[in-house]
Amino acid sequence: MLCSPYHDIRQRLFWVTTLFFLCFSLVVLGKSEIRAEEAFSTPSGSLWTTDAPRPGVIDTLLDFDIAYRGIYDGRLVLELAPGDRNLLESLGIEVTPLPFNPALPKIARDEEDYHDYEQTLDMLAQLSQQYPDLCKLVTLGYSVENRHIDALKISDHPDIDEDEPELRLAGAHHGDEFMSIEIPLLAAEMLLTEYETDARIRALVDETEIWVVPLVNPDGREASTRRNANAVDLNRNYGFVWHSGTGYGDDPFSEPEVQAMARHHLQRRFSISHSFHTYGEIVNYLWNYTDEDSPDEALLLEISRLYAEGTTAGGSEDIYEVTNGYDWYQTFGDLNDFSYGSSGGMDWTIELTPQSWTFPIERSWSRNRESILSTLEWSLKGLRGVVTDADTGDALQARIRILEHDWPVFSDSVAGDYHRLLLPGTYTLEVWASGYEAMRFQGLTVGTGDALRQDVALEANEEYYALRSVAVGMATDNPTPPHVASGPPDERSFSLGKNRWVVLDLGEILNDHEGEELEILEGPPYDGERYKVEISTSFAGPWQELGEGSGVCAFDFNISGVSQGRYVRIRDLGDTPDTTSPGFDLDTVRYFPYYVAPVDGDEDRDEEIDQDLTEIERSEPEAQETEESELTDSGDCDPYEAEAERSEPTENPGEDGDEDTQEEPDEIEESLPGTHGGCTKIPCGFSGFLWYIGAILSVWRRRRRFSTTFSRRTDVLCPISISTPSPINTMIGTTTK
Repeated sequence: MLCSPYHDIRQRLFWVTTLFFLCFSLVVLGKSEIRAEEAFSTPSGSLWTTDAPRPGVIDTLLDFDIAYRGIYDGRLVLELAPGDRNLLESLGIEVTPLPFNPALPKIARDEEDYHDYEQTLDMLAQLSQQYPDLCKLVTLGYSVENRHIDALKISDHPDIDEDEPELRLAGAHHGDEFMSIEIPLLAAEMLLTEYETDARIRALVDETEIWVVPLVNPDGREASTRRNANAVDLNRNYGFVWHSGTGYGDDPFSEPEVQAMARHHLQRRFSISHSFHTYGEIVNYLWNYTDEDSPDEALLLEISRLYAEGTTAGGSEDIYEVTNGYDWYQTFGDLNDFSYGSSGGMDWTIELTPQSWTFPIERSWSRNRESILSTLEWSLKGLRGVVTDADTGDALQARIRILEHDWPVFSDSVAGDYHRLLLPGTYTLEVWASGYEAMRFQGLTVGTGDALRQDVALEANEEYYALRSVAVGMATDNPTPPHVASGPPDERSFSLGKNRWVVLDLGEILNDHEGEELEILEGPPYDGERYKVEISTSFAGPWQELGEGSGVCAFDFNISGVSQGRYVRIRDLGDTPDTTSPGFDLDTVRYFPYYVAPVDGDEDRDEEIDQDLTEIERSEPEAQETEESELTDSGDCDPYEAEAERSEPTENPGEDGDEDTQEEPDEIEESLPGTHGGCTKIPCGFSGFLWYIGAILSVWRRRRRFSTTFSRRTDVLCPISISTPSPINTMIGTTTK
């Protein structure tokens, strides 16, 4: 049968339509691939994927220093150097390249829809000028390339610290996540422009202090890159459970942007914080480094679900997904874990948009506006109060513990206020400040409404201990929490782990004075592992070495040439004995803010010290004889060494009658006879005899301090460190910029 003309036309239309849809599909597919590449742009461009994280995969990546970037299409994105692929596949980890061509040009954006660095600063400045009674502009620090990291403080009295919860909205840790800048900016604009007309917003601004930091990584924003100008991922550089890795920085807090954020965080007392990111529509709560629940797991879930449910307010039927950070994928050194780990501040990662650069800003804002308001309002619940000195009424910087959910928060040193978020229930409160007696309050009932108020006035006792831990390099499976390494001795230990470390904040600058300034107190199981102690005026270093020790040891700034410090870093030296608690077990750090002269007339104390000194003197001849007999056979003994300007070399007559300088045998590792711990370096030989005489005289002269140290759980006084400062600062968190 002959085909009609109409049949021929229909056939042609069929093929034209098919070709059109085929081309259209290829264009759409190409665009989606470009967007995926944009989401994971990297200097190297060598991006691969593997199955979503399985047990052991993240640890393997860390062991071999292989960077991972995030989750894309249900798979873990890796950044592989040459040879990494073969290594991973030999270990049974299959990888495939991302399904796009990284050489494709980047997608064109409507730049006017997003604020760049200059536009962001301009908007913050305009808001501060337009609403001077409600906000003030503060520069927190500067980037690698010297750009501003600015924050806007929003409150009804922005120039003073009030008895109010502090909140934070932070954006753009990753410079190529543009939407994460827009949402904090829109939140700031909403709080200020609607203050007069919206009673709910007015109440929030009047009763809290809200800090908006929309652009943490200005260099990355200008370059449209995830990392900063040093090629470091800023959200992997914070010091709480920091691990080394590609793009994580050489040390914790190594980057100036992270130092600015961490410094501000440690100065404030943030109750609730949101760190905005893309891509995805996810509410991510801590922990991110471990699968262990935090003590506030139930509360974190409650507020996370509240945020997720609020995202339907923009008209969407789908709410944001709620996930635990570790369950999504494991990370180290991020802001969430640092905020809670160092100060008890509850911090969320909010992933704002699907994987698309073209997602409308107003659409994302409409989905997040209600969630931001409702979760910030949660800061007015729980337990609150002011901590003061009972005699003077001065505000105190204090540690606040809820024994049923034991992770501390802290009061503000200026206003003295604390704010502990809690679900309804009955709780036991403990409040302690360095130099004061702790107080405990039982049976405090927290309801569903406004926070229960419990003001506290503490009595001074002149006993000073570290306030809190601010950074830690512990293993992910360490069952001991680092916050127990602060406060008064309590028989609770933080086990550092082999070759691991912790940084403690004394809470104030400690200046050199006569006598020892620091004392390290070992906790159970008292197995005498050795450690090194360093001091700095900054949580990021540089660090000055005070010496090494084991057990209970006191350290004198003067001997090591240190003038002052506030942050103490303690590192396990790795000589772990056969123990169920590997690494040095730290109870706390005691410090002495000033020299306390001996008190005369205390007969009981003098009698106790006389008896202790007699025991030391009785053991001295035997110890001296043993040391002298081993001098020629042992390489384990070092004579006293100090700075040249502080001590002249010891000289002894030689056999030929000439005066020769005594040779220096190797360093000793043992402690005083009868001890289970001690500090290096311990002198021996003739100089050791002189050292022991000096130690006895020093103990006698400082008998008040000696009696308090001597009567602790060890039965001996540990000699002070006699370690000279290292000529090179071997530091974690070196200030490099």
